[in-house]
Amino acid sequence: MAKIKFFALGGQDERGKNCYVLEIDNDVFIFNVGSLTPTTAVLGVKKIIPDFSWIQENQARVKGIFIGNAITENLGSLEFLFHTVGFFPIYTSSIGASIIKSKINENKLNIARDKLEIHELKPLETIEISNHSITPFKVSSSLPSSFGFALNTDNGYIVFIDDFIVLNDKNIAFENQLNQIIPKLSDNTLLLITGVGLVGRNSGFTTPKHKSLEQLNRIITPAKGRIFVACYDSNAYSVMTLAQIARMQNRPFIIYSQSFVHLFNTIVRQKLFNNTHLNTISIEEINNSTNSIVVLTSPPDKLYAKLFKIGMNEDERIRYRKSDTFIFMTPKVAGYEEIEAQILDDIARNEVSYYNLGREILSIQASDEDMKFLVSSLKPKYIIPTGGLYRDFINFTMVLKQAGAEQNQILILFNGEVLTIENKKLDSKKNELKLNPKCVDSAGLQEIGASIMFERDQMSESGVVIIIIYFDQKKSEFLNEITYSFLGVSLDVPEKDKLKTKMEELIKKQINDIKDFTTIKKRIGKEISKELKVSIKRAVMNLFTKMTSKAPLILSTIISI
Repeated sequence: MAKIKFFALGGQDERGKNCYVLEIDNDVFIFNVGSLTPTTAVLGVKKIIPDFSWIQENQARVKGIFIGNAITENLGSLEFLFHTVGFFPIYTSSIGASIIKSKINENKLNIARDKLEIHELKPLETIEISNHSITPFKVSSSLPSSFGFALNTDNGYIVFIDDFIVLNDKNIAFENQLNQIIPKLSDNTLLLITGVGLVGRNSGFTTPKHKSLEQLNRIITPAKGRIFVACYDSNAYSVMTLAQIARMQNRPFIIYSQSFVHLFNTIVRQKLFNNTHLNTISIEEINNSTNSIVVLTSPPDKLYAKLFKIGMNEDERIRYRKSDTFIFMTPKVAGYEEIEAQILDDIARNEVSYYNLGREILSIQASDEDMKFLVSSLKPKYIIPTGGLYRDFINFTMVLKQAGAEQNQILILFNGEVLTIENKKLDSKKNELKLNPKCVDSAGLQEIGASIMFERDQMSESGVVIIIIYFDQKKSEFLNEITYSFLGVSLDVPEKDKLKTKMEELIKKQINDIKDFTTIKKRIGKEISKELKVSIKRAVMNLFTKMTSKAPLILSTIISI
């Protein structure tokens, strides 16, 4: 009988950097290697990625990386995994493979293409990896041809699904194969690992509330000028709906994102969308068009940055006109409300009509009834919700309990907690891995911790004060000269001069307190240097708080000359 372990390196009690590890006996399967973009401004932090130390220590056992829904949250840290650990085979859909290759071509992923081993899986075709049978199956999600995975073990199937909805449309791009895979798995599913989606936030099924054709037609049909629509690049469903409207209304169609242009072309080549009579024009023609539909699409952080530039007339291609119409189609996400409000203010200032459909249209994720259907059909022994906050997991549990699931069936895990199942029985003891997520800034990978993020927050909010003190080694004494630099500290000149005077008094007092000791020692040692810098930092911080109510980051340095 198989011994199974499951744990998350990211994605639990957070939204993003999804990365899950499944051990079956001695073999390791990784699901997703995503990244997270901070929703609040943290100075210099571009993204946060999982800690891959465990993978590095066990890389010889890793059989591959499985990516069923190729969005940033699921593949955004591939580059860093490959560069810090090594290359592993990737198993994904044809669309997922296209997205990964497109990012490489645009140098967004700094990976040599000849080192990549990407396997494009075919739905419902079982593959064998190290004596394990794995069957991919299509699920209806925001990207075409998204996959779930069913792994057969001696103890039953392990089913992994990121996002899905129950859908019976005849749209081949968003085909749902749950009804075909369920008979194979029903009554023999040991473990269901599934994204929490909208469970607990939307009763009923997600469909038809995910559809946007009617709402978009209502806005676009009477509009005389250009139509700008903003949505995340994970929302291919909405982009394809807009292309359909452009074709029906004979409007030029523009996608303002080179990477999504590649994806759209792949979708067309694979005959997942009929572009006959669709007038697609290049990005360069945006300002020459009078009635085009322009899709502004990127990952959340880049999309908002792009919209800010357009609103401030700093974009190299787009200038708003009074005849334009703007449609927001981004879902409501905690942390982005203030940013969205600022962008809409910029749009209104340009006298552009705007609509926000993000509250009307649901994202393509499971709602209460979708999840109840999946659980009641598969009848799994254990269920692990993923990809949400702790409160989402609690709501998920309550919804499934109402549907008849037992409390002990639903297993809530935090990042690093290791769940073990042996001979179909859950081990009551949870081991825990110590994880240290990394942040990516302009200098590359950095350690992440509460103190580091706090200091970055300080810098972004109140600036930096740099204090340099000079120590003459020959004379074994401090010089009277002290250098100050105020970076990003918003103070008027008289206030700054007053602060400098007070700071100098404080610092010289600190120096006098250790002068006799340093004279005896003939040099300033590491311990004395550290103690003095900490003392100066604390004293200057208190002074700033009292005099200005600001709390900049204080950096004190001692230079020996």
